[in-house]
Amino acid sequence: MNNGTDDKRFPESIARDMSSSAITSRLREASELHQLGVSLAKAKPLANAPQSPQEGAVATSKSFDAMLRHAIDLTTEPYDDDKALRAYIFLHFRHLMTPLERRTVEYTAPIVHAADHWKVRRLYDFLEKRDGHVPDEQVIAAFEISHVQRIEQALDRLISNCLDHVLINRCPKCNRIVRTPAATQCLWCNHHWR
Repeated sequence: MNNGTDDKRFPESIARDMSSSAITSRLREASELHQLGVSLAKAKPLANAPQSPQEGAVATSKSFDAMLRHAIDLTTEPYDDDKALRAYIFLHFRHLMTPLERRTVEYTAPIVHAADHWKVRRLYDFLEKRDGHVPDEQVIAAFEISHVQRIEQALDRLISNCLDHVLINRCPKCNRIVRTPAATQCLWCNHHWR
């Protein structure tokens, strides 16, 4: 019965050990985590909560998440070419950003050399190798505005200065921006090319 094909299937010993109650408990845990995520997403912000750039990180991350959701699932709302272009560039062409822009867009807290925690210093060393040196003063000054504003400024600069370096993949049938630069199917009109 074992023709050398069993190595690609789920091992029988694990299947035997995984009882229906274990599977049910795993599904229940996943459902509880999902419900927690849904309830946190529907939670209302505090009325007297401060909204400075550092203390308004929750609102910032919600706006950031909304931009990513829009970029990933474009078909849930009416098509807006400007929003689609901004989300497309943000997801696929961040490598065209300056080192300062990448640090201030990718992180919600400044990653500086003078950090106290060893993990932050290690991340700083990685970013120095990846992007090049960015002075701590510039990073801290850039964080004086909110995360969403930093993203918008970086995208404005990319659209005005680097648009000729961006491959905008549009559907040949409806001319809308598709999901990725290599996509060959439009999620809007379901047209498939190539």
